Order: sequence, then structure tokens, then C-alpha cells
Amino acid sequence: MDIIIREATTADVEAIARIHVDSWRAAYRDIIPPEIIEGRTLEQRIRQWQGIIDAAGSNGSWVQVALVAGEVIGFVSSKSSGDPDSDGAGEVSAIYVAPRHWRGGAGTALLHSALGALRGAGFREATLWVVEDNVRARAFYERQGWAPDGTGQALGNTTIVEVRYRTSLID
Repeated sequence: MDIIIREATTADVEAIARIHVDSWRAAYRDIIPPEIIEGRTLEQRIRQWQGIIDAAGSNGSWVQVALVAGEVIGFVSSKSSGDPDSDGAGEVSAIYVAPRHWRGGAGTALLHSALGALRGAGFREATLWVVEDNVRARAFYERQGWAPDGTGQALGNTTIVEVRYRTSLID
């Protein structure tokens, strides 16, 4: 399967939003209460991603998509970390692949592309947040060389804990 990574355009918004909703539902169905998962609607995600993609590039953020046979199957967004203790790190703020394409290499390709964008912008480290109980995602990041840095926070206004992972961008 040939995976192509490119910058996202406004034409990709609906596909990105659909992948975000479908991936959330598949990945978090046994971790996050159903009312929170169902509260993240396609319409809400379309509005969210339209704004993010419209601002990308001009505000020091990037959104990239993975395509197979011309179909968007995943996406990643990255930016400067907003964490007050990030020490000027970049951040992978979202990475999702359509569930039917999990374990097909798109997540790795997207992650490497995002790290390349952050490295190219001069960041020396990158962070990301992952739900503590998302064992599958945590294992993926750890295989890619990421490690928890000991920082945690609540996911929004919930009792669900996210942990921060960190990696060096210096070869």
C-alpha cells in the first residue's frame, strides 16, 4: 500500500472530521463515557477542522493528510506547544487514522512527517498528550521512541487523565 503524505486543504475538511469522529468512537469506546464520545459530532468536527486548516501555515501550525489511492485515510496536526512548561517544544496535537487502516503504516508515516515539519521549524523536542488508559496508542508512541515525561492533566472537564509524552528531534 503506497501512502502519500501531503498538506491538508479545505477540500479535506469533511474527510478529516469523519476520520476524527470514527477514530474517537473506535479507540475510546471502552475508555471514555459514551455521552462524551457521542457529543463529538461530525458537524462539530467539520467546524473545528475548517478553522484549523484555514489558519494552518500562517500561524505556525501544520495539518497533513495520508492518502491511499487518492483517499484521505488519516491526518496529523502539529504546532508550537501551548504548555507553559514545554520549554519551547513543538507538539503533535492530533493524529488519527481511519480504523479500517489501523496498523497499515499510515500512523507512522504521519507521525514522521509531523516531526519533520517541527524539526524544520527549529524545534528541538516534541510533545503530545494521550489518554492514560489508551494502551494501544501509548504502545505505538513508545515504539516510535516517545516516553512519558511525568506530566498529567484532566481531559477537558472530566476525570479522564491524559499523560504527556516527549521525544527529542535532534538526530
